[in-house]
Amino acid sequence: MVRYATFYILIILLFSCAEDPPIPEEIEGVEEKEETEEVREDLNRIICEFDLSQVGDDLPLFGDWEFAGFQHLETGDFHHYTCFARWAHLTHYQGGFNENMDEYYFPLYLKLIEEKWQEEGDNCSGKFKLESRTHQGVLRSCFSVGEQGEIKFEVELPYWEFGNSTVIFPEENHHIQYSHGLETATSYEIEANRLYVNYDSEVYRMVFVELVEEDE
Repeated sequence: MVRYATFYILIILLFSCAEDPPIPEEIEGVEEKEETEEVREDLNRIICEFDLSQVGDDLPLFGDWEFAGFQHLETGDFHHYTCFARWAHLTHYQGGFNENMDEYYFPLYLKLIEEKWQEEGDNCSGKFKLESRTHQGVLRSCFSVGEQGEIKFEVELPYWEFGNSTVIFPEENHHIQYSHGLETATSYEIEANRLYVNYDSEVYRMVFVELVEEDE
């Protein structure tokens, strides 16, 4: 009996000295996943969302604008083209998801210049100059405006300058949609610091906001 009693005492002492069980790996994984999703949400706001609140008086058409996206005329939601392209470009050139992505700065600008194109015998002859950038290249061409808010952009291939680096599908797809929007533009409206360009879509319009330059 003494032997059995001693054995039970040793068992009790052994379990009472045991360390706390480790946290299951799946729980740790869930916490890490939640933290990653929070970071992605923060970055998504930085990369894809714009402040569309009206600030100040209506800006003049001539000036620097940044493309916010294709906005649904009824819901006000933005099509995924532009956001997907921004993420693709960011991960493509930053080398993947990392903690420094909040420093990413690559505005898709449209600069409307109050200066006439001088070359003769050109589609742009006598029209106002413009410069615009997508993830695929830079457009240096021209545009014209009418008294009733009409607007036309020149986007033919000779006016584009493309880089030597490769592009991936979301960037290329956005470039195609953006170019099409400019090519088929019909009219524009300005509300405070926002420029709306209507094109041949019956569902969406192009939205630009005042470009505030940052140090690249």
